[in-house]
Amino acid sequence: MQKSIKKTLLFLIKTSVILSIFIFLFYQASSNDVFAKFWNRPKNWGLLALAFLANFVALSITIIRWQFLLKAVGVPLKLKEAFRIGFLSFLFNLAPVGIVTGDGIRFYMLFHQFPEDRAKSFAAIVMDRAIGLYIMFLIAVIAIFATGFYAYTGEPGDVAIITAIVRGMLFLLIISTIVAILVLLPDLTRGTGARLLDQCCGRVPKLKPVILAVQGYRNHIGSLFTAGAMTFAVHGLFSLGIWLIALGFFGYAPSATEHLVLHPVANVTQMIPLAAGPYEMVLDTLYPFFPIAGHETYLAGYGLLIALGYRLISVLLGGIGALFYLVSRSELREAMPHSE
Repeated sequence: MQKSIKKTLLFLIKTSVILSIFIFLFYQASSNDVFAKFWNRPKNWGLLALAFLANFVALSITIIRWQFLLKAVGVPLKLKEAFRIGFLSFLFNLAPVGIVTGDGIRFYMLFHQFPEDRAKSFAAIVMDRAIGLYIMFLIAVIAIFATGFYAYTGEPGDVAIITAIVRGMLFLLIISTIVAILVLLPDLTRGTGARLLDQCCGRVPKLKPVILAVQGYRNHIGSLFTAGAMTFAVHGLFSLGIWLIALGFFGYAPSATEHLVLHPVANVTQMIPLAAGPYEMVLDTLYPFFPIAGHETYLAGYGLLIALGYRLISVLLGGIGALFYLVSRSELREAMPHSE
């Protein structure tokens, strides 16, 4: 009973945060003529259809990457099954806060199908997530310097925001690089690392096989580089999708290259366990920093509308997951309590 009350309170807190952010952003947008310009101008539906296609292909590549990482460690998940579970996972990532996450669905379904490979399945999910984040940090840092975003000049407050973003992305990239090296390099400690692992996992014995399974990717470095190459395509396509939405809505936008800064930096906020809100707020904050030759600079509110377009496309993609859900409900009910 107490656990149920805690879950309910956490759900209400997270939902209140999301609603507060949206109310604040809509208030900002409604205080100028952004909404009027948006509704009154014709939309380029062809570009918006291409944005949907870019997001669909990007999502498909993430599913193929995950299945590729599973096969690298010997989990024989078929590609057809990977797409079914992958779209179900995407659907649950869109669900209200407090519901099982997409990664949880992937683990439940894999455990149900391959109970003997539980540690390897979990390790593949961890590695899939880690590669996605690492390449996102890398793309953002490369784009920040390639576009000159780091050298932004303007109001002192704006410069301070840009400086914080640049330092934050560099910090995340450096830390994740160090962690990747420590995890994937061969153990050069002459057994000290193994002893420390035993001590750390003494109280949580189930953790050790997962860590060992993650370290097993040391023998599949080539597979990790291939997965990384896939991830460059994924983030490039998601950024392209945002650019196409901006062009489809307003007819002009910062360059496609500059969206390699906009989308990955805003997407870092997806690490915050909220279904929506922070991404929209960051994207809306960043757009005015990118001048557009021959056009007025995007105002507060433009980024919110573009982010909502991105969310709408995500919901449409989630509809594919909903179809899979309708035919997989009995399996989900059986799998989820089974893997507790």
